[in-house]
Amino acid sequence: MSARLLIVDPSPVAQAIVQKIARMMGLAPEDVVVAATSVAAWQQLQSGAFSAIITELIVPDSDGLAWLDRLHNDARLCKIPVVVHTAHHQLGLVAATHGATHVLCKPVRPEALRTVLLQHLPAPTSEPSPGVAHES
Repeated sequence: MSARLLIVDPSPVAQAIVQKIARMMGLAPEDVVVAATSVAAWQQLQSGAFSAIITELIVPDSDGLAWLDRLHNDARLCKIPVVVHTAHHQLGLVAATHGATHVLCKPVRPEALRTVLLQHLPAPTSEPSPGVAHES
């Protein structure tokens, strides 16, 4: 299976940043799926397999911790690494007790996100773009 990443964040800016980092890591555009709500993300998770999820905890249609619990308690989805990226530091600290694999505080440094994703994504089939480590 090729690496597939699900981004759950209502912010188009945050979505674009994570998409750019994923592309620079060598993920094909079709392997980076964006959902602005937990409902949309859940639909994506039901229709395809993902290697990792990066999610904001503050989404318009869900309590972020309940969203993590739902992922963590689903037998099919509980093994997918969930990276939380949030501007709400205290909520992020609690996220680890609700199944988050990693917690990154916004603004997320591209290299920090890249390092975390490399731990969980299978090697991409294409070569990553040069200069990833120097991106800021």
